Amino acid sequence: MSDTECGLPLGPQPGVTYPLIVEYCGNCSMPLEFCENYPDYEGCKKWLAEKMPEQFEKLTVEGADGEAGEEEKKRQKKRRQGDDEGKEKRGGS
Repeated sequence: MSDTECGLPLGPQPGVTYPLIVEYCGNCSMPLEFCENYPDYEGCKKWLAEKMPEQFEKLTVEGADGEAGEEEKKRQKKRRQGDDEGKEKRGGS
C-alpha cells in the first residue's frame, strides 16, 4: 500500500497549518462558504455583518461577480416579458 493509493495524498500536507480552522455561520450553522446555498441567505448576511464584519467584507468583495449575474437575470426576465407582449398582440389581431 502506498500513501497515494486512491490518487490523493494521505496525512499532513506540507505548507498547511493544522488544525484547520473552519468558521461557521450562527444563522444556518454551516461553514461560511455554504451560506449562499441556504434559503435564508439574507439572514446569514445580516448575522455575518453583525458578528463577523471582517468576513462579511470578504463576502461582499467576492460577491461582486454575483451581482452582475443578478443584473443579467433581470435582463433575461425583461426579454421574456417582451416575448409575452408580442404573443398577446398577435393573438388579439
